[in-house]
Amino acid sequence: MSTNTIASSAITSSPREEPIRPRLLRWLIYLLVLAGVLYGGYSLWSGEIRNLIWPRNWGVVEPGKLYRSAQISRRIIRPTLQDNHIGVVIFMSGDDPTREDTTIEARTCSDMGIKRFNFNLNGNGTGKVDKYISALTEIIESNRRGTPVLVHCETGAQRTGGVVAFYRVLVEGRSSSEAYAELLQYGHDPGKNPHLIPYLNEHMGEVADALAKQKLIDHVPSPLPVIKP
Repeated sequence: MSTNTIASSAITSSPREEPIRPRLLRWLIYLLVLAGVLYGGYSLWSGEIRNLIWPRNWGVVEPGKLYRSAQISRRIIRPTLQDNHIGVVIFMSGDDPTREDTTIEARTCSDMGIKRFNFNLNGNGTGKVDKYISALTEIIESNRRGTPVLVHCETGAQRTGGVVAFYRVLVEGRSSSEAYAELLQYGHDPGKNPHLIPYLNEHMGEVADALAKQKLIDHVPSPLPVIKP
């Protein structure tokens, strides 16, 4: 056999190197699958698993006095109330017997001897202003008795945000810009909900007057706070 024949045979029998394009495509598929797994895991963590470990949209308004959150999962409602020594729960959404988290929260409060009030407002935080006045009244009176309060709604952003904003500027005397920043911090978006802040400012005098008449605040601020950046 000639040298050329042997060389030709060796070339023919050697493994062919895989073209670059199919290799890149395969790696791209691997990366896409990995990204999907990571995204799915993050979504599961942020949407479900995290809520079984930590209350959604949880915040400390005043340590030992006032806390805020979204609707807390039925699986962690009891330890959350126990760990924070909650004696009063103020719920700013409507009780719905078809929502298990809500019904178990009500049952747990009853079992633990915790007072629970339902002051239902619209999802954007508007509604009858006396609901805000009632919520603030319960918070202030409970705190005077040394009883920690949890205020929450479904997402902890709009109705809960409204209660806390009133509390900050009328009870604590915080600045309007601080109250505004806190609203945004806990999920209020003025672009998606343009109704809440104008509503709070429109009813600021009425809420302040009601609290002053009950001697829950020393006086009606003058000028009235205007929540804005």
